[in-house]
Amino acid sequence: MAVTQLADYLLGDRSERKPVPVIVRLTSWNTDQNLLDWLAGELADRSLVPNRAVAKELLEPCSILPILPILPILDGLDEMDAPGAPVSESRAPEAMKRINKDYQRTIGKPPLAVVCRRNGLGP
Repeated sequence: MAVTQLADYLLGDRSERKPVPVIVRLTSWNTDQNLLDWLAGELADRSLVPNRAVAKELLEPCSILPILPILPILDGLDEMDAPGAPVSESRAPEAMKRINKDYQRTIGKPPLAVVCRRNGLGP
């Protein structure tokens, strides 16, 4: 799976100051929810961090915590909809709008990757 290979590569090439890649599945995201709030919840729910507050600190590029930031790899943009759903009803374009909107609000633009497996998403 390419996304796993990407994460493995980033971990293998990681120096002391580079962020830690974490694969997060987009299929569970309600795009009405703020991206960073959702990501913090995902990290806490998976017990990758003690709680949402710590997750939010790790996701902020200007974190005051003496630990490394996280590089979210948002996987499954093409899997946000049920199989056979019409392209006109796809959640992917709205997800990308929301990702861009929430990302632009952050200070210092934290690292972020969005991946999918097929071409031709959205209108």
